[in-house]
Amino acid sequence: VPERPSRIVAQTSAAAALDDFGVSAVGIYGPSKRADGTADFQAGNLDLDAVTLLGDYGSDSLELDLEAFVQLRPDLVVDMVIYEDAFWYLAGDARERVEQLGVPTAGIS
Repeated sequence: VPERPSRIVAQTSAAAALDDFGVSAVGIYGPSKRADGTADFQAGNLDLDAVTLLGDYGSDSLELDLEAFVQLRPDLVVDMVIYEDAFWYLAGDARERVEQLGVPTAGIS
């Protein structure tokens, strides 16, 4: 990307790791809250009230709320890489849809 991204959307674990380094996400996708309303372990120390929750589980069934995603105007999407160039949650056509919107993606191995 041409400059440091300021509006990051990330998979929950990636967002939690970035947050530990002082980099906040505006939106997350992946497990965030358990059925009882408490934070999922993947959320780490994220303030779940301060980010937009965009969807839950991954693979081809990622429930990514694309309308809310577009409204966040992200300039980078960060996910975890499970092997080679395959993202953990932004998989299947979900990654393709995000990239078609012109938003760069990055994977943390």
